[in-house]
Amino acid sequence: MVWDIFCKVIDNHGDLGVCWRLCAQLAARGERVRLWVDDVSALEWMAPQGCDHEQTS
Repeated sequence: MVWDIFCKVIDNHGDLGVCWRLCAQLAARGERVRLWVDDVSALEWMAPQGCDHEQTS
């Protein structure tokens, strides 16, 4: 199963941070997760190195 989590960036901190941490925690438990973000640039300061197996398009 793959989790698809969608995030609409509003303030770059709360909403995106919650979605990012949720995805990271699910992935740490071995789940397959895709985070869909409408503004990827908002993630640059939060996770500049990304995470393992990150893919953006």
